[in-house]
Amino acid sequence: GRGTGFRLFSGDSKDKEMRATAAIQSYAKKILQPTYDKLDQLSQAALNYLAPDIAALTASNSAELPNWKAIAPLPSPPSDTMGGFGALEQAVISSAQRTLHSFGHSVVLKEKEFIPWIPFSNHHSSKPIEPAACPLLPAKDYPKAFSMIDVTNNWNTDSTEIPAMHYDSLCHFDYKNSTQLKQAQDYRLAEVPFVVYNIPELDNVVHKWNNVDYLQKLLGSKKYRVEASTSNHFMYWSNARGNFLRSEKGRKWKPPTEIVSSQFENWLELAVKGQNKTLENRTHQYFRVSSDAGNPWLFDELPFFKPVKSLFLVDPKEQKGIHCRFGMRSVIAEAHFDGSRNAVVMLGGLRRWILTHPDQCTNMHMLPPGHPSGRHSEVDWSKPDLKEFPNFAKLMGNEVILQPGDYLYVPTYW
Repeated sequence: GRGTGFRLFSGDSKDKEMRATAAIQSYAKKILQPTYDKLDQLSQAALNYLAPDIAALTASNSAELPNWKAIAPLPSPPSDTMGGFGALEQAVISSAQRTLHSFGHSVVLKEKEFIPWIPFSNHHSSKPIEPAACPLLPAKDYPKAFSMIDVTNNWNTDSTEIPAMHYDSLCHFDYKNSTQLKQAQDYRLAEVPFVVYNIPELDNVVHKWNNVDYLQKLLGSKKYRVEASTSNHFMYWSNARGNFLRSEKGRKWKPPTEIVSSQFENWLELAVKGQNKTLENRTHQYFRVSSDAGNPWLFDELPFFKPVKSLFLVDPKEQKGIHCRFGMRSVIAEAHFDGSRNAVVMLGGLRRWILTHPDQCTNMHMLPPGHPSGRHSEVDWSKPDLKEFPNFAKLMGNEVILQPGDYLYVPTYW
């Protein structure tokens, strides 16, 4: 360079080599090292988020493994050396929070892939059409809702053929990951639904209750309450009262189900044989064991439901008992809301839940107070009559398929 203002090294002198090395080292220290250090921090954060057990292992073996997996937090470098790195960091972390744990399930049992005509399946391969976004705190539009027409057209409520894709937009949190457990607690505080899996106390019960001999011994020869229906649709009802009885509909109304009693062994035989029958030829029964019906031992079997403050119970004083429901293939509990929170655990098999926000009641065409089935939707969701129930076309919601070991939190009025 003459006239360029730049100085060129010439020859192969030792002096040139030393000056070049010093210049490179200075550049690396000022520009490259801060970026490398920041990547170290991000990689450690991502590892802690994805697999805390692996992160702990790499930290404990830091003498044998590369130091990048166990680096301590470092001061942020000057902004003029980082450029837009802060935005990149936020993008990386945001991406991890949105996609890394949106669709997990417990794997406490050996997987038995779902086949409609085979009993005791516990796993399915259906994937979410649009996986949930799960930041540290729930977004205002969480969980994303979809047209119920689309949801039920994709998977009719009468069908037990699980489609390849479904509309699960709930966050699924890993109980053993401290970051995700904190998220679950914050989502519960925000009163939105979510799923938690890998809960050791729950997994222990799943192991025990998936042994039919254990259940048979536990339930014995006692007869339990069973709801029976002429179809696979089970509509809750209580005694009619008030003006409804005097109305034309009230005079024509008949109970949609009847209450019978059965031993567990007899009910189970009926359920297993029904797997290989058509929908029209099955006997439809819904078996129930409740703590308030002479079965207080349920609190010992399911200790996570004891009236103490926990992830399962927001306010122990509001504990209203335990209801263990045993369903058959295609049994549907008609759409409704409850006036209290529900902590739902899946102990065996598979169960589909369809959820709607409380602001969707008008679109659900709810039966009025005083009706024996008040707070339930009057619409048959398997074949909705849009002429009689036009608002159903505007109904929005989502769904989730629970597997053994899953815990679903359902807020009040959902």
